[in-house]
Amino acid sequence: MRVARLDSGMAWAEDPPSRTRHVIGNLEAAPLENGEVEAKTAFLVYRSHLETDHQLLSGCREDVLRKVNGAWKVKRRKVMFDANVLLDKNLSVSASSSRGQDPIGLTPLNPHQRPSRT
Repeated sequence: MRVARLDSGMAWAEDPPSRTRHVIGNLEAAPLENGEVEAKTAFLVYRSHLETDHQLLSGCREDVLRKVNGAWKVKRRKVMFDANVLLDKNLSVSASSSRGQDPIGLTPLNPHQRPSRT
């Protein structure tokens, strides 16, 4: 069925693809009593497509991180945008999952993003 949709002309993809920049900052991390870490960050996402199509999204993330087999993993993530209404034509959300490899279904954290205990 998916292959047939590709041939129908109804499958949409950007051509050329958008250019995207993600900026994450203002990390606040605090240890929780159960050994997990609560981390809060602010983000900006800038996306441009062709010469006239530009979007700027801002907001914050609240994560709960858990150490599993010596590696930090995201247990829970809440994303909140600053705007009440998003007027973009489309919004692509990417979520990685390690459910096939990890029995408790936690998403691996980028190794360069270690939470600090403040």
